[in-house]
Amino acid sequence: MVTQTLSYRFTLMDHQGRPLVRYPWMPGHSFVKAYMKGLHCLWRLLNESSVEDTDNVARVLRNPVSAASRVMEVVSTAGEIRMGIVVGTGLTAVTMDDHALETQIINGTGAGQLLYQPTVVNAVVEAGANSSTLITRGFTNNSGATVTIFEAGIYFRWTDDGGTLRYFCMVRDKLGGGQDVPVLDGTTVNVDYLITISA
Repeated sequence: MVTQTLSYRFTLMDHQGRPLVRYPWMPGHSFVKAYMKGLHCLWRLLNESSVEDTDNVARVLRNPVSAASRVMEVVSTAGEIRMGIVVGTGLTAVTMDDHALETQIINGTGAGQLLYQPTVVNAVVEAGANSSTLITRGFTNNSGATVTIFEAGIYFRWTDDGGTLRYFCMVRDKLGGGQDVPVLDGTTVNVDYLITISA
């Protein structure tokens, strides 16, 4: 039987890119409703209705074979907070109906903010019965004080039925096992998500 698993990891780096703290890999149980609706749209090649975006507005995912459609995009540029890996300070438990992080940390250098680096989706790696891909993003703290992360997730972009790009939540994790992550001023935290299928 083929299974799919999700795990995440945080690594705190100093200003010279040297590891300060390596947190262990943690299991993610956090795919939310919009992810499944996106897969359903891909498999049926038809519009998918009633999908809440990150602003909690119901949208229609456009048929992926329509002209100029953008479909489940995760790769993001520096400073882009609407897609890719995202982090926040929310403490509420994850539910299937989550449409966004509870309290997303904003890009910037002000109090409580972090500088978002690009989100990178690495090549698929095959090893024995496993096939996996690593999604990674760095967050730099130049705010002048410690910023603590309590939740993380992945947002994706999809064109709606009116041709407008919309943003949706694929994954949300409330950090478990007491693993909140304090990001010291002047340091960077790298967040990795590993998606694996196993035969």
